[in-house]
Amino acid sequence: MFTRAKSLIQNHWKKVVYGGIAIQVAAYGLRYATNKVLQYHEDQTKEVWLKMKKREHFERTNENSVTTFISLLPTLKETIAKSLNVEILTTALKEKAANKLEIWEEMKCIAFSRILASVYGTTLLNILLRIQLSVIGGYMIQDSLVEPAERSGNSSQPRNGNVNGNTGVDAELQHDYLAVAHYFVKEGMQRMCAYIYQKTKAVVGPISLKRRLTIQELEQILWHIIDLIRSDETVERQQGSSRSSPLGNYWKYIFPPDVSKRYDHFMHTSDPAQIPEEAEDMKKQIMCETFDLLQSSDASSLITSFETHGVSHFLDRLVDIIAESHVPQQATNGPVESNTSLNDSALGDSAPPSPSASTSTVANPFIIASIHAETLRVFAANIYESFSSPISVPL
Repeated sequence: MFTRAKSLIQNHWKKVVYGGIAIQVAAYGLRYATNKVLQYHEDQTKEVWLKMKKREHFERTNENSVTTFISLLPTLKETIAKSLNVEILTTALKEKAANKLEIWEEMKCIAFSRILASVYGTTLLNILLRIQLSVIGGYMIQDSLVEPAERSGNSSQPRNGNVNGNTGVDAELQHDYLAVAHYFVKEGMQRMCAYIYQKTKAVVGPISLKRRLTIQELEQILWHIIDLIRSDETVERQQGSSRSSPLGNYWKYIFPPDVSKRYDHFMHTSDPAQIPEEAEDMKKQIMCETFDLLQSSDASSLITSFETHGVSHFLDRLVDIIAESHVPQQATNGPVESNTSLNDSALGDSAPPSPSASTSTVANPFIIASIHAETLRVFAANIYESFSSPISVPL
């Protein structure tokens, strides 16, 4: 038996050697393929888990944005009411002041100013909070998902932070960063109301109180004011002026003076490979990123969209008020035509004297539409995805 085996090997040794090599290669290939399949399934499972984790975290972040937005609306309402105060004028009219004409003129300008102030205020606050919470949420999910072994590697690292994988967004920085929204609904909104009133008075001031206006004419007046703001902003950009405009330079109302007065604070060239080492650098970095997002074309498109929706909402509200106050009772069940007219003094009574009657209540259609706008949700989701993904750094 052994003789036959020895003879077989001697006569066919090449076949035996090649056969053994083939078997070894097949065994290693099978083992390699098995490991690759297992690794693929493991990576797929991990990727699905990460997506589910990030989606769940984004949903909570989005809910927090809405909750914070609703909680700041009363403060925004109060700021607008104080900045564009109509109660003092109403009291003066009740006391039969001698300058009734001047008071009515003032109320006329305030009525239009409040409309635009409410639209811009709620819109900017909503967008700002979506940006802030999405940025913070992206940094937080980075810290919770990136494993220590991956953090210490050279292939990838957090979008911002140190080489140990810490993004550097601690509780103190989060507090300072989110305080920007509180500044906007108070001091920033006061200055914005003053600017809007200035532009509104230039358009509405020459209109006689005795003139009867249709809904279409009211809409034209509102858009005339908006166009004036837009054209003013365009001139400022061309001339490099530092003056303020809600459309192009609204960041000056959002950021505190110590930041907004230093325009070069935002003029930086961010290199992803350069990681801030100090907390102050990280604060500047996150402010600059917020500035870039506020100045983006997506944010501008959102503002324009909400601007149009806000004007339409106020006109619809005004139509309802006209139907209740100026249309005869027997005709209130029918539709109100667009040529229904009212004078400016009636507008002073009809226009909501307080933002609470317009945009500062959760049940308000404009607020509901703003909160649930799909375009705003996609905007926030893109920001969250960008800031929750580590960047690749060349080896």
